[in-house]
Amino acid sequence: MNLEKRIVFTPNEDIYWDNWGRIVRVFRKGITCEGVGYFDLNSKLQEVSAEPPHYKNVKDTVYEDEIEKWDFAPKTHHLKTELEFFEAINAGIKSFAIRKNDREFLVGDFIVKEEWDSENKGYTGRSKKGVIDYITDYGQPNNQVVLGITYF
Repeated sequence: MNLEKRIVFTPNEDIYWDNWGRIVRVFRKGITCEGVGYFDLNSKLQEVSAEPPHYKNVKDTVYEDEIEKWDFAPKTHHLKTELEFFEAINAGIKSFAIRKNDREFLVGDFIVKEEWDSENKGYTGRSKKGVIDYITDYGQPNNQVVLGITYF
């Protein structure tokens, strides 16, 4: 099983596609890009799935030997959280979330739970920060995930 983490990386060479017989440069040497890194069980980067800067909604694989340097680049997800659930999080009772996976959640991403008062239709101003340390879709409906979260 591979571990996925959001990263930034710099190719060590220009990377090209064969676009129906036309050779097109998609990643430029020395230009920083972002993608999802796939790591083996020893935490060694194997490859990256990334969207080239000039080709939106198309992803390509960049292999470890084509990467000069890389670093982790977690996203921060701000999530509206109802009063009753926020209280359970704040009390240390609730350390998970079941969500539609519409934000490309990854292990290592940050979560900011922002308390929402649906009766008054507004945020209360309280928030709780955490990091996603586990993700599974086991037993969940299509495109839904369970996030394990450590709050701090």
